[in-house]
Amino acid sequence: MSEEKIADNQTNKAVKSIDNFVATLLERLNNHEYSLTGVPTGITELDELTNGLQKSDLIILAARPSEGKTSFAMTVAANAAIKYGKNVLFFSLELDGVQFTQRLLSSQAQIDQRRLSKGILNSDEIKKLCASIKPINQAPLFVDDSAGIDVIELMSKARELKRKDSLDLLLIDNLHLMNADTKEYHTTAIREITRKLKLLAKELQIPIIALAQLSSKDYDQYRDCPQLSDLRETGSIEQFADMVWFIERQFMQTHRDEDRYKATLIVAKNRNGSTTNIDLSIVPEYMTFYDATDNQQDDYQYDETTDFGSF
Repeated sequence: MSEEKIADNQTNKAVKSIDNFVATLLERLNNHEYSLTGVPTGITELDELTNGLQKSDLIILAARPSEGKTSFAMTVAANAAIKYGKNVLFFSLELDGVQFTQRLLSSQAQIDQRRLSKGILNSDEIKKLCASIKPINQAPLFVDDSAGIDVIELMSKARELKRKDSLDLLLIDNLHLMNADTKEYHTTAIREITRKLKLLAKELQIPIIALAQLSSKDYDQYRDCPQLSDLRETGSIEQFADMVWFIERQFMQTHRDEDRYKATLIVAKNRNGSTTNIDLSIVPEYMTFYDATDNQQDDYQYDETTDFGSF
C-alpha cells in the first residue's frame, strides 16, 4: 500500500462526525459503575473531584523522597484492582516484584512491614495475612519489574496487555528510572517520555499515573508545600499532564506525634476541574493511605509470636 493511501486511511479513522463522539459519551454515561465514569481510586474526595480517573488522562504524582508517592500509587492500584475489579498494570522500576508483593501484602493485611519482612508474625497477623492472599491472587493486577525499561518497550507491553486482557489503568514508578530512547539531555528526555505517555493514554483510552521525584534543588523547602514550578527543572513534565498531584507529609519536617498519621494530596493541576488539597490518613507501619475520616490504625500488640515458617 502506498504512503498516500496509508495516510488517507489514518485520516479517515481520525476524522469523525460529532454525533459519533456524542454516542460514545452517552454509552460511557449509561455504563458507568459506582456512580463514577472513570476508574475509582478508593479515595472518596479524590473520586468526587475527578468522577474517577478519566480515559486518556495523564496524571503526574510527585513528591520528595520518603513522602509516600510509591505507597499512594500502590494504594490506588490495589483499590482499583482488588476492590473494583479494574485491570491494572503497574511498572515497578523502583521495587522488584517480590518487594512490591511484600508491600502489597503488608498494606492489605495491615501488618507492619518490618515484622512481615522478618517472617515472624503472631497468630492474628497470620490470620490477616491468609485472608488477604486470596483477593490479591484473584485481582486483575499485573506487575512488570523490568529494570531500565525504556518508553518504547513500555508502550509495547501496555498495548499487548490492552489487546489480550484489557487494561483500565497504568502506573509507572517512576519516570526518572526509565531509559530514554533518545540521546538528548536528561531533562529533555524526561519531557519526551512524558509526551509519549500522554499519547499512549489517548491511544489506549486509559488513565496513566506516572511518578516523579522532587529533589532538594527542585523544591523550595522554605515554602509550605510543593507547587507546579518545582517540576519545571524535571523536563517540564507538567506541560503534558492533565493532572498533577503532590504528596505532602508534614511529619517528615516536623516529627511531631500529632502529624504522624496525617498526609495531604495536593491537586495542583486539574485540566478538567478544580484544584484542591485533600486530607488523608496514612498508617506508616504499612504505608497505606485512607480517607482522613477512616480510622484504620490498629493498636499493635505483639506479645504472642508464631514462626512464619509454620504457615
